[in-house]
Amino acid sequence: MIAMTPFSLGGNVNRVGLGTASRVADPERFEDVSSSYGLLRWRRILSPTHEFSFSWSGTVDSGEDRYFIPVTAKTITVDYGRRAERNQFEYQHLFRIYDDLRAVWGLEYRNESVQAQQLFNSNEIQKTGGSRAYLNLEYRPAERITLNGGGLVEQDSIGGTHVAPRLAINWKLNPFHTLGVGFSTAFRLPSLFEQRSDWRFTYLGQTIDIRYLSREVET
Repeated sequence: MIAMTPFSLGGNVNRVGLGTASRVADPERFEDVSSSYGLLRWRRILSPTHEFSFSWSGTVDSGEDRYFIPVTAKTITVDYGRRAERNQFEYQHLFRIYDDLRAVWGLEYRNESVQAQQLFNSNEIQKTGGSRAYLNLEYRPAERITLNGGGLVEQDSIGGTHVAPRLAINWKLNPFHTLGVGFSTAFRLPSLFEQRSDWRFTYLGQTIDIRYLSREVET
């Protein structure tokens, strides 16, 4: 039995030039951005055909971009400052059921948060989370034929529950050629911005421009 615990950490900080000198609504300025990430995985190998693992990964991204647009004696404050965090936990189990049948299954949980005053018209922290379960089976009824089947079920706190099945067959004609056919479905969960954004500009308490509204805000 072998147990391994690899990990990695990293990050970067940048200053980016933005804007145009001739545009009052988008002046020349600098944006300070930073990002960091981490990954930790514990893996135990029980045999060449049996192992399981636990893992965590996380990211933090932030930016500072604040400026003012002069309008008569008052100004419009534009603040694109933001902070986004994401954490994900996963358990995965791989094993051989019979000589010609093996499986891998797993569970995941994630949570995300974003704070961005300008993009959500609120300084509240926007949150979402979800979980998923997946299974894949590989069956070899003959030396040259491989069948794969499985699926994914995911539940999102805002986007609801989705299912994505998968089925494929591969036929190895010779060492250099393989024929395959498969069926699968997929889905993409919308981001927090797509789900809850309320990107607008206001002056003296009145909305003067709307850039993007999510369906949730529109309704």
